[in-house]
Parts: sequence; C-alpha cells; structure tokens
Amino acid sequence: MKLRLRYSKLMRRAMGPWSTLLARIDPRHVYIGLAVALAAWMMLSTMFDRQHHLKTSTYDWMLTHRFKVPVPDRDIVLLDIDERSLAAMAEEYGRWPWPRDVLATVLAELEAQGAKAVVFDILFSDADRQNPVSERAFEEAVARSRIAYFPVLRLNPANDGKSAVRADQLTGLVVPQPSLPRAGSPPTLAVVLPYFDSVLRSGRLGTHNVDPDADSLIRRYRVWEDVDGYRVLSLPARMALDFGWRLPDAPSKKLQFNDKVMAYRTASFSDVFADLMRKQRSRPADEFRDRIVVIGATAPGLFDLKGTPISRTHPGVDILATAIDDMKNDRFYHELSVPTDIALAVLLLVAMPWLCIRYSHEQMRLAFVIAPTVLVGISYLSMNLSNTFIDLTAPASMAFLYFSAVKIYSAQIRKRWAGDDWFAPEFEKGAKHWLGCLATTLPPTNRVDGFETRYLNLLRATAPHARVTSGLGAQTGWLGIAFSGVLVATWMQKADDGTAIERDRDEARRFFDGLQTLRKRELPMEHQFLEEVLDAEPASTAGDAQSGDAAPAPDAGHPLSARSDSLMYRVRGLVSRTVLQMTEAALS
Repeated sequence: MKLRLRYSKLMRRAMGPWSTLLARIDPRHVYIGLAVALAAWMMLSTMFDRQHHLKTSTYDWMLTHRFKVPVPDRDIVLLDIDERSLAAMAEEYGRWPWPRDVLATVLAELEAQGAKAVVFDILFSDADRQNPVSERAFEEAVARSRIAYFPVLRLNPANDGKSAVRADQLTGLVVPQPSLPRAGSPPTLAVVLPYFDSVLRSGRLGTHNVDPDADSLIRRYRVWEDVDGYRVLSLPARMALDFGWRLPDAPSKKLQFNDKVMAYRTASFSDVFADLMRKQRSRPADEFRDRIVVIGATAPGLFDLKGTPISRTHPGVDILATAIDDMKNDRFYHELSVPTDIALAVLLLVAMPWLCIRYSHEQMRLAFVIAPTVLVGISYLSMNLSNTFIDLTAPASMAFLYFSAVKIYSAQIRKRWAGDDWFAPEFEKGAKHWLGCLATTLPPTNRVDGFETRYLNLLRATAPHARVTSGLGAQTGWLGIAFSGVLVATWMQKADDGTAIERDRDEARRFFDGLQTLRKRELPMEHQFLEEVLDAEPASTAGDAQSGDAAPAPDAGHPLSARSDSLMYRVRGLVSRTVLQMTEAALS
C-alpha cells in the first residue's frame, strides 16, 4: 500500500508540468497544430515515397476482394503456348523457338477465318539462321496479312542518344504530335525492333513494355510515351487508332484486372495447330471469326511470368490481353488528377480541426475508426461501381493518425479537469482548505456549437485559478440523471489566504456571466455557489462550513480513507451535494 501511495505521489508530481500545460493551451491551437504537423509529415512522406507501400497494399487488397468484377471481353481469345504445346510439338519441331512457318501457318488460318486481329506477344528480334525457308514463309505470311500486330521492346530512354533508329523511320510505332514541342531533327529511339522488313513495313507495331512498381508488381500499363514531339505507341494504343477506340488521356493507366489469371477464352496452341494438320478437322471453321487473338506463352520455361496484385506468376500474354480489353472497352481505372488529390487533402486537413472544435469528446470518440473506414469505403466502392478509382488511402491514414491523437489529447484534457488519477491537485498537509463550487444548469440541447472547446477557453480566460470542472461529458452511475445538464467548476485555496479566496469568488461571478453567452436560447440559467472549509487530514471532519452541512468523511473501511488524496474524495462529495441541491430546487 505504501509503495503504491509513493508511486502515485511521484507520478502526480511528474505530471504537474503536463497538467499545467493542458490547462493553459487553447484546444483549438492543438487541433490546428496537429493538422499542420500532419500536413508536413504527409508532404515529406510523399517526397520520399514512404506512402507507397501503404497505398499499394490497400489497393491490392481492394482489387482482390471486389464484389463486382469486370467481365472478360468475349471477343478476346488467347492462343496459349503452354507446357502441353511445348511437349506435343517437341518431337517434330524441336524445342522452342519453333520454325516460324508454324506461326505463319496459324496466322494464315486465323486470317482466313476472319479474325479481327492477331496480336503476337512474341518478340521476333533475331533471324533463324538454321531455317531460312521457314523464315521466308513467315515473311510472306506477314506481308499478306492485314490484321497481324507485332511488339517492339522499348529500351531505357537514357540510351536514346546511342541509337541510330530515328523516330520518323518507325511508321506506325511512332506518331508525330504537332501540338508537342519539337527540337529540330527527329530524335533517335533505343528500341529492339522485329527482324523482318515486312513487319516494319506493315506499321502495325507497338511497345509491350510493362513498368513494375517499387515492389516489382505490375499495376499500370504504359499506353504511350512522348519523346521530343513524337508519340511512341504501345500495342493496345496502336490498335485503338486502327479500330477507333478511345485513346486514354494519360501515358500510363492502372489496369483493371479480371478476378483471376487467364480469365479469357483460351485455346492451346498445339491443339489448334494439330487440328490444322488434319484432313478431317474437328474444330469449328469460324472459331476465331471477329475475334482478337493474342498469341503468347504461359509455359514457365519461357520466362514470361510477372507479378501482379492478382498473382505473383501472372503470364505476360494475359497482362497484354487485359490491356487490350481495357483499351477496347475504356475500362482502365481513371485516377483523380494531382490538383484534385491536393484539394481533397487540404479539405480534409481543414475539416478535421473544424469537427474537433465543433463537437465534443463523446461525439468524436469513434472518429478515429469511422473517418478512415468511410474514406477507404469510398475508394472500395469507386473501384467496384465505376472505372474511376478514388484513391483515398493517404487521406484515410491521415484521418486515423489525426483522430487517434485527438482522442488521446481529449481524454487527457478530461482527466486533467476532472482531477482524475495523476492529475488530482496536491494539498498541503495539516492546513485547512477553502473550496468554492459553482454549479450551473445548461442542458446539452441549449449549448452552442463547439461548446466544449469554448467552455474550456472561457474557463481559462475568466477563471484561470479553477482546479476542477465536470459536466462536459456523458454522466454515468446513479447520479447520472442529476448531473445531466449541470456544469460544475471548483476552486481550491488555503483557508487562510483571504485574498486568493476573494479573487476566486470574483472569477466565479465572471465565469457565470460568460457562460450565459454559450447558450442557444435565452432560457433561465439556475446557478448556485457553495463554499466549504475542510481539514486536509482525511480522518477529521470539516469545520466552518459556510453553506451548511459538511461533507461526510469516508469511513475507515473505504479504500480512500487510507489514501493521501482523501480530500479529493470530499471535494467530489461537495460537487455531488451541490448538484443534488440544484436538482431538488428545480423539482420544487
């Protein structure tokens, strides 16, 4: 017991400066200061990209838990070079890459069936020296084709100056942009082009680069790139120009992935090719009519697997098909502009202090949960119900941090003014103390907006020597009904300090006058000021009561009777008695 009392006394002394600071600082300054500090922290986090992990992880979770997922376009078909195809064709055509007349045969068949487009996710960058006949067959097939599209690998732009390939030589891949500034002669571009001249002459070219984020996951697709007055198109962008699809207004867009990998209708390459070689074919003759056929590999041994939020082993051909689908159906996720993001952040930073100033601790006690939940919920719903992703992850984290800090601060304010725990006032042993208690009726329904903050500021301005106040929060216990709507402020001084006592009485009068400005309607405000002189010794009875009966001392069995803060017990007794007297007067 003694150890606990010593610890409690030590903590009260240690909390003394903090208690004084809580009593002197205007809560409005704290709320606004927290918002400013949070804004500075967010700016630094953005500069150093510290928010990236939080934003991407939240985005990934929402993407993989959508309740409304996009329907894969039925016109997009994947011709899959899978492990089964590699095994089935190995005996006759060897290991990958196969002779290119195999691909030429399939291309000719797809064109004969009336396919809308055949998109190769295969980079034909080198010649097959061992199969020159096969090379010529593929070259001729491409020259005849009007629907084949081929990829180009865009290298690091830092190497553009070392390249000999000029932008004006890449018809179809590069489109001049008269609206963009141009510096003299066409720029050179670092690219890996297809080996075949017929492919270059076709103009049906586009990059198929994907740019992973810092965590190596692909969430965006590079639609186009502007270089010195020229626009380098991706394969989906090239197709958009040819088929009249809407071209996005940003060079990079967030992919709207399907709910699973390989969600498009898929046919194994070996099955299709084997059927072509049969006299009696079993597959429909118009299987690929009006379809966009994407030819690529999912076999792990061909190393075209990438990480996405959907899967850490996502085939590149499926990512390309998703980009084509998003382009064709205008379903890329649209994002808010940077000015809009900044405006939302500023609005939130202004709204949070305003809410804390306007509403009480009880009204805002769950704000640290509700605010971020609502913001994340808006982001989640926008992802499911529209193609505009409203990314409020950063504002949600701001709201959580801000309202959590405010909740802690507000709780400390309440404890300090209620004299709870380590904030209880220290009294001089062996000395009598004068207590003054002002109770005022002001129901919550008749209090102005932002009452709690304005009340504490009024107390600070007109009654700086008040030690304890109650009635701001929701009341509990058997006295809850009596305390409801009653505000109590208490002053404490040594009984022999007449000057301080008279000053506190004057503060009480000025404080009551100020309280009348904090009511909505000019209704009567009952008030009562009780004074009492108590001994500091817990076992003694109070004497010289100026208002009537003295507060009863706690009995010997009460846990407070052995504590050095038993005077606070008697202070609360005076407060309770004051409130009860006011309640009795109101009822009579």
